[in-house]
Amino acid sequence: MKSYIYKDNVFEIEGALSIYDGNDFTQPWRIDFNRKQLFPYLNDDFQGGACSGVRIAFVSDCTLLAIDIVETHERDTGFHDVMLIDLVIDGKLIETLPLNQGKGVYTFAKLSIGFKKVELWLDHAFPVKFTKLLINDNAMMKKSKSPKYRWVHYGSSISHSVRAKTPATIWPGIVALQEKIHVTNLGFGGNCILDPIIGHEMSQLNADIFTLKLGINVHGGRLNIRSFEPCIIGLIETIRQNHIKTPIVLISPIIAPEYENTKGLSEMSLSDMRDILQLVVTNYNNLGDKNIYYVDGLEIMGQEGLKYMPDNVHPDGPGQFILADNFIKNVVNKYFYR
Repeated sequence: MKSYIYKDNVFEIEGALSIYDGNDFTQPWRIDFNRKQLFPYLNDDFQGGACSGVRIAFVSDCTLLAIDIVETHERDTGFHDVMLIDLVIDGKLIETLPLNQGKGVYTFAKLSIGFKKVELWLDHAFPVKFTKLLINDNAMMKKSKSPKYRWVHYGSSISHSVRAKTPATIWPGIVALQEKIHVTNLGFGGNCILDPIIGHEMSQLNADIFTLKLGINVHGGRLNIRSFEPCIIGLIETIRQNHIKTPIVLISPIIAPEYENTKGLSEMSLSDMRDILQLVVTNYNNLGDKNIYYVDGLEIMGQEGLKYMPDNVHPDGPGQFILADNFIKNVVNKYFYR
């Protein structure tokens, strides 16, 4: 088999904000790796280094494909404790490969004959460090065209989606593949605290729409009733510096029964947060910014979704598909492509 490294420039790494490309391995990051010290709480392997929504993409006529993994990590997520990689061909999930033997070469053999768009969706809960891709000797590999429509999403563990069964079946991935759009998923488990540096990073991205799913991670008091609304406004203002008219959709928390009417240390319940988010959007609209929209998170996952949320907070594997369907109905069909 012949091999290609990242510097050969024959494949893309999509959905990452930066790429560490060293002598020994290549690693995607969902933060700016070169300035990682400016991302406190997000600059470890299982936040900024976890590859939720990150995929290696190319066009090839290969019938064998392998990836050389430098190391795997043990992590008890409560859902899967070995690294997974999904093979997606022409937008369809073909095979999920568990990397349960540690570092080494892992081979996909279920590739059809002829040229096709190939994507390797990297593990949503783990960092992935690899050296090269390998294909059969008589095959070719070249960069593929990314989908033109670009969606940037920011959120919590519900968006990070570590409860999904495989990397391509995180709900943002399901939406992106079904709608044939490019997604950058900035969902960080337990850490959607409206960090100013994330607003700055989003403002630098090429995007056709931003969705911000806000609230659940501040319930415990890391923001409060005094700071929540100003931080939402600050996040929007930062994005608006480079995206004056790009649609921004604010999505309030999905259902979480324990917190719906309990204020907690933040002095806000989820119900209060929904009112605040809607007020922010109303104020922007009244000031003339008609490209900011509000979506009630209960329309994305409400009471009927609880059977897909074993802990009453996070959608499980099947719940990812329910959330994705509701997101397409209530967000994509209403606000994308404007």
